Amino acid sequence: MIAWPDPNTPITYIVQSGKVRADLDTLLLRVQESDNFQISPLGLDELICLKEQTEIPEMHDRFIVCERRFNKWTVHGARVAP
Repeated sequence: MIAWPDPNTPITYIVQSGKVRADLDTLLLRVQESDNFQISPLGLDELICLKEQTEIPEMHDRFIVCERRFNKWTVHGARVAP
């Protein structure tokens, strides 16, 4: 996951906007203690990648594509192209 300047912004926004009912402090603590949740940096390379994904309308989908690209994830055994 690529994080925004405050890594908790997406979660806090969703909860504070009322779209999801949850105890924010408990939720953030669970994320912090989780072994399978990773905060990724948002640097210049990632921003350039996001800008280049013009065929993808949703920003969160662009984040997924760029995170795959920079961390060389595999999807069902296939590498994601750089």
